[in-house]
Amino acid sequence: MENEKKAPIRVSVIVPVYNAESYLRTCLDSILQQTLEDIEILAVDDGSKDHSAEILREYEKNYPDTIHAIYQENQGQSVARNHALAMASGEFVAFVDSDDYIGKDFLKKMYDTAIEQKSDMVMCNYTKVTEQGEIIQKYEINYQENGIRIPSYLCCNRLVRRQLFDTWKIRFREGVICEDIPLILKLEAVAANIQTIGDGEYYYRANPQSTTSTIKNRKLEMRQLPFGELRDAITFCTDKEHPMDPLKLEFFICRIMTSLLFDTGRGCRKEVKDGMCREVQEIMKNCFPKCYKNPYIKVGYFHQLPAVQKIGPWIFVCALRVHGLKLLAKLIG
Repeated sequence: MENEKKAPIRVSVIVPVYNAESYLRTCLDSILQQTLEDIEILAVDDGSKDHSAEILREYEKNYPDTIHAIYQENQGQSVARNHALAMASGEFVAFVDSDDYIGKDFLKKMYDTAIEQKSDMVMCNYTKVTEQGEIIQKYEINYQENGIRIPSYLCCNRLVRRQLFDTWKIRFREGVICEDIPLILKLEAVAANIQTIGDGEYYYRANPQSTTSTIKNRKLEMRQLPFGELRDAITFCTDKEHPMDPLKLEFFICRIMTSLLFDTGRGCRKEVKDGMCREVQEIMKNCFPKCYKNPYIKVGYFHQLPAVQKIGPWIFVCALRVHGLKLLAKLIG
């Protein structure tokens, strides 16, 4: 009937696209085949130089009620995601990268959990696959022990209530890498009743051309690193309107800094490594001067956590305390 109202959108699926012609059809088809009804796909072409835009126009023509394509000059993944967030109308938001794909029940399982548990954010496990879709490794994100849940910082393995982004003005920091980390830290502070489910149907493709894979193959500059946004996230998480447990926040930041310095920073030029060490020392001195006393940092606190994840933050804190970050960064490479 002409006067029949359309059902409200349950989930807005945001897909940033850049030079993804080899994978884009698989990605879009996997979203279109979802068992959850009443979804929309907001696909943002970020100035692709291949045939990605043509593929989007084809899908938009064939699925006009579901797929809405946005075309912009190349400005980066964060700008693309923020552009789509501003246009999203769903009750919840999900992010799917254009070289990845999802199982048919991916959205339904998380949406049903969110509704049943009255949750603002639901996360699931994910699977890393080769370019051909062969399983490399399955990652479990539901790690909880001794009264603390350790968050993951991948934005694509979760469903988030859209209202959180608008109410708290949460957006991806543009022009930096690792932009997921500070954004998810903020969501951890404001989301009510966060849930995790074991069934993960997100397939993260090991694409050598992706942003994550190419970090090591380019010369990073300090301006590309998210220290400014991390400062803002720490302030956000200590605000009286949405305070995070201070010991947990301190522990999370120690883990984040450890990863930035010794993973993202590995292989960087000396001046960039030195700059990272200065930034980290300043942030930790001003915000967490006694982090070495944090009980979660102690190697014996967690029993099931992989050894490298227990030892890494402990070594970081020890080096920080004796002003040895630069030496440690040099030894790691």
